[in-house]
Amino acid sequence: MPGTGAVGLEALSRGAERVVFVEPAREAQSLIRKNMEKCGVDAASATLLSCTAQKALGTLARQAAAFDLVYVDPPFDAGLYEPTLKALAESPVVHSGSWVLAEHFHKAVLEDSYGRLIRFDLRRMGDTSLSFYGLEEDINPTET
Repeated sequence: MPGTGAVGLEALSRGAERVVFVEPAREAQSLIRKNMEKCGVDAASATLLSCTAQKALGTLARQAAAFDLVYVDPPFDAGLYEPTLKALAESPVVHSGSWVLAEHFHKAVLEDSYGRLIRFDLRRMGDTSLSFYGLEEDINPTET
């Protein structure tokens, strides 16, 4: 099933200031645009980047963008979790206090850490799981 933008649109409806959708597939891009239009989302509060997550991270870093919440939901069988989570761990778009949520098939094994990203929670809902990650310094603060 192609991406619909539902999670980002829900975030906007609950008060998120800005959402950036990242979608390389043309069919899904079209569906996200239609859903944004149906929901009356304006260009100031939502952007659709028509590229891969890795390319989007470079673009967003150059724009000095930073996010409190990053939602990762690639096709379950595309092999994109590890490279995406590793790239996020190194990206300035994730800052102290950010959460990274990865939606995945419950039988898929995601690592407990990817670089500076440390999993702090795992929730299962039917066949789907959500892995919650934060930066290492937020999860395991050092004593000073």
